[in-house]
Amino acid sequence: MPATVVVVDVGQGDCTIAVDHGTKQALLIDCNEHHHLKALAALKKLGYSELTAVVVTHSHIDHFGGVLDVLGHLPGGFTGRLHFNHDTLLAMPRSSDESEDNKSKVRALLRRTLEYSDQVVRAQSDIGPQTLGSMSWRLLAPSYSQLNRAVALGNPNLASGIVIVESEDKTVVVGGDAPLETWEQVKGDLPTRSIVRWPHHGGSISTSDTGQATLLELLDPEAVLVSVGANNIHNLPSDEFFTAVAAHGSRLLCTQATTKCTGTTGSRCAGSIQIDLTSTNKAKPIPARADHDTFVQNLNAARCL
Repeated sequence: MPATVVVVDVGQGDCTIAVDHGTKQALLIDCNEHHHLKALAALKKLGYSELTAVVVTHSHIDHFGGVLDVLGHLPGGFTGRLHFNHDTLLAMPRSSDESEDNKSKVRALLRRTLEYSDQVVRAQSDIGPQTLGSMSWRLLAPSYSQLNRAVALGNPNLASGIVIVESEDKTVVVGGDAPLETWEQVKGDLPTRSIVRWPHHGGSISTSDTGQATLLELLDPEAVLVSVGANNIHNLPSDEFFTAVAAHGSRLLCTQATTKCTGTTGSRCAGSIQIDLTSTNKAKPIPARADHDTFVQNLNAARCL
């Protein structure tokens, strides 16, 4: 197989890796704090030899918090490029979720990036396609204007990256926490019938009750993957999200089952989700449908499709 993408189960956060099997080069997109060992294990399992590129979609801790720990534990060190943006003014919290504790963590992470000063580059859409063997990746967002708006309004989600990973005409879309307005601004470049790591853990992406349905119409994905923590305090994924995906008919897999599925304390569901990108077969998540059904048939109210 030319390439493999894995949505790593890191609880209530995000981490995606992609490995080109010809060159053994790898791409890391985000990593939740305290979960770097899971990312390293996934890279090792796929037989990578070099982590060539790292993308931080935005500065929230559940995306940025574990990235530098991954780099610090690489055998032989990190020799690739670290793509990230200064997407918020730390003195301008948007809401209560931007706590002083989180601001302190982001400041500490920014100081740690100085260890990689010669390798730090921006993560904006105008950097163009990047090649790793037979695999390529590109950023559809953020643009500089989106980054400026995020900083001015104190909301890093407004500058969240949208990453497209492609191999053998098969596509995986990694949505960060990008809101619907960002997706609509790049709709002319969006692939359809791809596998999408859904933005914001299945949570709100717009002020409209139809935001999830609108994004599903834009992307028309073969499969929707959600990275979510079983006992997250945000009640994610949202009911709006589940309703919209069910109406659209795309396959749905979550890394962990929440109380909405189990009726009690949540647990691991699909776990880490592997997508093999091959020239002869459709890109499809692993576990296969039958394997997943074995687990979900015993859930109280499974939302999977």
